Order: sequence, then structure tokens, then C-alpha cells
Amino acid sequence: MDDKVSARDRLKRRNRPVVEERKPFVAPENQPSIDSENQELKDARINASKNKSIQETEHTTVRLEVKLKQRLDKLCSKHKKDKVTRETLFEALFIYLEGHPEIQDEILAEAQRRGTIRAKLGVRRRAQAMLKNE
Repeated sequence: MDDKVSARDRLKRRNRPVVEERKPFVAPENQPSIDSENQELKDARINASKNKSIQETEHTTVRLEVKLKQRLDKLCSKHKKDKVTRETLFEALFIYLEGHPEIQDEILAEAQRRGTIRAKLGVRRRAQAMLKNE
């Protein structure tokens, strides 16, 4: 039993390779230093947080008429490279509407008309569902 050497002893006796001493690395002068890169990263984060607070968004679900949605999607897809989405289009239209009070009455009248139609359709759907369940 004395002939057996433990794993610990084998590891202690093992010859370890010799490694050359490391030389300090000096970055070339044309490369930005690590400190300036860190500062740029900090600045980018600060700007991103400022932009986030300026344009904070909230997820919403919007119900649209099928044909109207298709027309909106077609318009937005034409301007996809310009990053126009349904949401950004709605925002732009609303901002424009706020700045042009002369068209607000006409647009709000159309919105009221559509709201009345949707309410009637909702009543009809509920009544059909109740009749179906009887």
C-alpha cells in the first residue's frame, strides 16, 4: 500500500511548463484608448436613456376594419425602408391633426360615425351569440 502514490502527490511532483514573462502591451497611438471607448459607451447609454424617456411607448391593440388594415399595411410597406409602421403613421396623423384644428371636426365626425356602426355591430353579435346558446 505504501507503493501507491496519491493523486495529490502526483500533481505536486508534476513538472510544470515554463512560460516566458509577459511584456506589457502598449496600444498604438492611432487606436482609441480603453478609457475613451468606455466614455463613448457611457455617452451612448446616457443618450439612449434620454431618448427612451422622451419617446416612451406602450403596447396597445387596435381593431381595424379588414380592408382598411390592408390599405394601411400596403401604404406602410411602400415606406418600409423609411421605418414607417402603422404605429408611427397613427402618431404622425394625430400630431398633424392636433396642429390643424380646421380639419378636426370633420375627422371626429367620421370617428363618431364609425363608433356608432361598431357599437351596433357589437350588439348584433352579442344577440346572435345569445340566440345560438339557447
